Amino acid sequence: MRFAIEKIFLWWLFYSVVGWVWETGLNLVLRRKWVDRGILNGPLCPIYGFGVLIVLLVLEPVKENLALLFFGSMVLTSALEFFIGFIMEQFFHDKWWDYSENPFNIKGYILSSRSSGARPACSSSMLFTR
Repeated sequence: MRFAIEKIFLWWLFYSVVGWVWETGLNLVLRRKWVDRGILNGPLCPIYGFGVLIVLLVLEPVKENLALLFFGSMVLTSALEFFIGFIMEQFFHDKWWDYSENPFNIKGYILSSRSSGARPACSSSMLFTR
């Protein structure tokens, strides 16, 4: 299925804002401290927008298979987070997030408990974009 570029941009924008709200709100609740989790000016976490776009565009053919959609979104978004984390560390010479202290992390870029929990929420975006 083909998507109009305007629709793709609006999905990216919407889910980037949702990601910012999630990250900032989680920090506010757990640490009782305001931390702007965006990397751009404004309330945007682009990695969330790109993660949802990858899931929507790549997994569109298997959207009816919930198991494949669930695990596919987990693998794709984890790979994205690993790739982006690695590239940002190489480019900025700083680790922008670090899960090294947590068990079952992958090089500090990916936390497996998040992969099995929060990331598959990305697959639910299929329901909202039909």
